[in-house]
Formats: sequence, C-alpha cells, structure tokens
Amino acid sequence: MLASKKTAVMETAAQEPSAKISQVEQRSNASVVPQSIPLIPRYLDCGFYLFHIIILMALLLSAINLRDVPTAGDIKSIHKDGNKDGFESAETAAIACRNFLSFWPFLWACWIFLYSFLFIKSICDDNVTMFAICSVAENVFNNCTAVIFYALYVELSEITVGVDRPSKAWIFAVVVVFVFAAVEVATSIIAGGPGATEATTAVSDIFSVMSGIAVAVCTGLFVLRMGTRTIDVPTGVVILLIVYIGIQPLFSIIANPQGPVQYMMGSSAVVVALYSKVFLLGLVSWLVGTHRLAYYMLRERQVKEEESAQRKLFVAFLLRINSRGKEDEPTLGGPVCEKDTPPAGAIQ
Repeated sequence: MLASKKTAVMETAAQEPSAKISQVEQRSNASVVPQSIPLIPRYLDCGFYLFHIIILMALLLSAINLRDVPTAGDIKSIHKDGNKDGFESAETAAIACRNFLSFWPFLWACWIFLYSFLFIKSICDDNVTMFAICSVAENVFNNCTAVIFYALYVELSEITVGVDRPSKAWIFAVVVVFVFAAVEVATSIIAGGPGATEATTAVSDIFSVMSGIAVAVCTGLFVLRMGTRTIDVPTGVVILLIVYIGIQPLFSIIANPQGPVQYMMGSSAVVVALYSKVFLLGLVSWLVGTHRLAYYMLRERQVKEEESAQRKLFVAFLLRINSRGKEDEPTLGGPVCEKDTPPAGAIQ
C-alpha cells in the first residue's frame, strides 16, 4: 500500500513539470499569435487585406504619367527672364519634377508588399515562425516608406539635380533599414530563445512602434513642404494629411493585435491609412495637372540661388548698423546717412 502511494506521488511529481511547461507554451503562443475574433471570421480578415492589395495595385498601374510634366521649354516660355540662367533654372525645375514623381511607384510598391505581408499573416496566424517573419518584413517595408518620404522631402527642399550626394544617401538609408531589421531579428532570438515567448512579442512591439514613429516623422516633413505658400494646398487637405501622420504610430497595433479592442483599432487604422494614401496620390496628380509642382520647383531653384548672396548682404548691413548704433546711439526716427543705405542687390 505504502509503495503504491509513493509511486503515485512520484508519477504526479513527474507530470507536474511537463504540465507547467505546456501551460507556459500555450501562454507564449497566445501572446504572440492573436486569437481569432468571433465577430470577424478569418476569411473576412483575409479578404479585408486582399481588397486593399487590389486597390493599391490598380492605383499603381494607373500611376502618375511622367509625360504630364512640362518640359524646360514649356517652363521657359512662360518665364520672363530671357537669359541663359533662366533656361537652366527651368530645365532644372523640369528634371526635379521628374525626379520627384519617379519615387512614387517605389512608394506604392512598398505599400503593396506591406499589405501583402499583413494578408499572409492573417492566413498563417497559427504558425509562430511565419508570424514572426511577417512581422519583421512589415517593419522593413514600413521603414522603406519612411526613407522614400524623406527622399520626397529632400526633393522639395534641396537642389538635387547635378549633385552626387543623393546616391550616397540612398546607400546609407538602405544600410540603416537592413541593420534595423537585423537588430530586430537578433534581439527577438536573444530575448525569446527557442520558440516564441512574451519577450519576443515585446521586442516586436518595440520595433513596430519605432518604425511607426520613423514613418510619422518623415511623412510630417513631407507634409510641411506640401503646405508651403508657393504650392498653396488647401488647409483641409493639410489637416487630413496630419491625421494620416497621427495614425502611423498605431502600426504596432496593426502588426501585433493583443485583443478585440486593439484588433478593431488596427483594422480601422488600416482603412483610414489606405484611403489617405489614395487621397495623397490624388493630391500629387492634382499638383502635376495644375502645374503647381513645376512652378514650385522653379521658384525653389530661384530662391536657393538668390538667397545666399542676399542673406549675406542683408545680415552684413544690419550688423554694421547695429555696431554703429552702439557707438553713436542715434535717436529713433532720426535721419539716415547716405552711407547707411543698403548695398546694391540687398532686399529692399
């Protein structure tokens, strides 16, 4: 009798660790792989992302036509300045317009890949390995969109035609994106060890938040340039684009939903983000069709060329007046000497 009791106790003790291990595995899997929501079946979830992919691909095929961009001769014909420098500015503006629009197919392709991996993850949400791979891929393509938005901002802000720096900047940006992905993979492996754990999910959430913030910052820089007085985009359009920027940090909820509330918030963010992308493409098409983009590139080139010399003259003149004022202490409204008149070429 006593021996049988000891045997039963030993068997129970041997079963307890395995039971605990299985419970830990179930909890870890549940923390990484989102459970199906009763109100939204899996096939509806997959169809949701598939519908978005179809829309994005249709818009990519009907993307902006570069032939709509005016040539240097077209820009020069409406430009009053008849010298050689004026034609070079017009030619540079036309090239800058083409460079700006050439980024959009790549941006749209990154968005298609992003939604494709969301679609794959919704199908394979029970496969921990595939789920982790899709999460890393989503961050990679999301970071690529941040790089492209920053490139668009640079095209609107700086003179890039005939400059070698953009090629080096692209190489640096690609290296940063892949190093970010490698660090995410290595951190997930170190934190999670064999299999999926809560630490792995936490690492994925952290990197997803960082990716969303990067996209929000780069998109915000781009929207700031779109809101300049030269382009003159309506205020309501700028507000809508700001809303699009605000939902970018919600990408971590989209990538790793942890419950029904986060799932619904993520799905809503996906819908708003999609139609904001459609609206953004329509806005760029409008800028090209109304030739506001060409005018902006021309004026930006002229301002960049004139600004440096005029700023130096303006600042030097004011510094000279201030330094003389400290010595002579003239009264306000007093006569201005002829030697205090601004130099030729300064801003009047």
